[in-house]
Amino acid sequence: MVHAISALLMMMTTFMALSMYAQARYERSGNAVNGVDAIKVLRDDGRYKILLMALDETNTTELLRRKEPSTFFAPTDEAFQKVPKLADLLRDHARLERVLRNHVIVGNRVSYMDLPGRKSLVMYGGETVDVRSNGRNVNDAKIETPDVEAGTVLIHGIDKVLMENNDSKLRQAGETLEGGVKFAGQKVYDGLKTGAGKVKATFRPERNTETYTTTVETVRE
Repeated sequence: MVHAISALLMMMTTFMALSMYAQARYERSGNAVNGVDAIKVLRDDGRYKILLMALDETNTTELLRRKEPSTFFAPTDEAFQKVPKLADLLRDHARLERVLRNHVIVGNRVSYMDLPGRKSLVMYGGETVDVRSNGRNVNDAKIETPDVEAGTVLIHGIDKVLMENNDSKLRQAGETLEGGVKFAGQKVYDGLKTGAGKVKATFRPERNTETYTTTVETVRE
């Protein structure tokens, strides 16, 4: 009985040692700890197609392949679609890379529960973002999907891209201005159209039926 228990303990110890060794090799290979899991998590989610394309186009996937603990604020496809002149941003790879680097914190995993205790966050690209709404927002972006585990990377899905000239107030002002211009333009067009109609009615010659009839009879003769 004692020998059987000893043998069982030896097997369990050996199994645990082999598992730890395999995990260590897996991590050193860069498959989990260095962030490939983060890319896979984003890809499997299905809402980050534009982000993944941007990371690939700018060769900045290394942002999610670092050994250090990291925090990544990941804009969804809908977040990118809110960016004014998105096509211009996606074509400008230098600018796009700067934007992406300012979505990452390297050296620290900041959880959703940690955010209320912070006033601001310094991003890898050098920008500082404000923590607002008791930790529910960073700058003007709402955290929609917090604390997604991906190896050493902690992902927070956000509904807006963290960049200059992408604040909701500016966007709303632009939309209001655009709407106002369209409204004013329509009013001017309607006014001109109505005025033109009145002018046409004023100068429209009256039909002289008698002259018309006489002319027809003269032609017949």
